[in-house]
Amino acid sequence: MTDVEIAIAAVDAGAEVVRRRFGANVRRHDKGAGDFATDADIEAEGEMLKVIREQRPEDRIVSEEAGITGPGAALRTWLVDINFDPPFENAPVFKATALAALPEFAARFRPRVVSSTMALTWVATGQRAAYITDGDVMQKGVHFAAGLAICLAAGCVVTNLWGEPAGTGATGLVACADHQTHATLMQLIRRIGA
Repeated sequence: MTDVEIAIAAVDAGAEVVRRRFGANVRRHDKGAGDFATDADIEAEGEMLKVIREQRPEDRIVSEEAGITGPGAALRTWLVDINFDPPFENAPVFKATALAALPEFAARFRPRVVSSTMALTWVATGQRAAYITDGDVMQKGVHFAAGLAICLAAGCVVTNLWGEPAGTGATGLVACADHQTHATLMQLIRRIGA
């Protein structure tokens, strides 16, 4: 199998668990600092890891629940994350609630809380105008890698909260479908003093 075929098979395996568990009661597992996983997250990730390990046992895998497995000197690293029921982060440095409370923001963007990968994909496909979050996004690569790759490939504007290239200097992430949307968000972010 090619890498792309493996990735698709892994996603299919995880999606099967999510479809089966959707709407069912799931148990939450507290991971501290407001973070948690559900039984569905753990089971779906496990199915994805099985596919990758079966096809590429020599590769390294970085996953949200299982951590890092495989040799450190591997030529290839897979990033795996499932967000069955994601928490909403709102670190004290950046007040996402203050931004969402601005009438201009609510009128234009109607914010929603969703998984980072799904939200970034919606921006890339034009289903949402933008995605914004605080925190050290690049340190949480497993959460954002796939969505960021899709956004960049689609030509989205991707920066940190200060309008600098994502991953440089300050933290946070702003992904916008176009330059005009990005400029508007930058004005609003500066207004609340991020």
